[in-house]
Amino acid sequence: MKPAHGRYFGGRSCHANSGLPSAPTVGAPVVVGSGAVSVPFTPGALGTGSLVSYTAGCGGTHATGTSSPIVVTGLVSGTPYFCEVKTTSTVGTGPWSAWSTTPVYP
Repeated sequence: MKPAHGRYFGGRSCHANSGLPSAPTVGAPVVVGSGAVSVPFTPGALGTGSLVSYTAGCGGTHATGTSSPIVVTGLVSGTPYFCEVKTTSTVGTGPWSAWSTTPVYP
């Protein structure tokens, strides 16, 4: 029987890579212009790799950077957005953060 938490490869289960970065913590996004939001965050633990980039996403629109905050552009003015951030290292990409707790209206 296949375990719910992994896959079998050669008779062994494969678990998530513990060297991946952990999720950042998102602060309150701030409007910085028409259709643009600045997403502040506190990085999580980097894991065993070196930093490649952070990706911020608001409503399916993404931007990348190497430090906080990241500005996400191309958003629809007056539309509410919640934002999230994830980390990519040389080991791989970690999980998305929790969504920002308050919507922002660019």
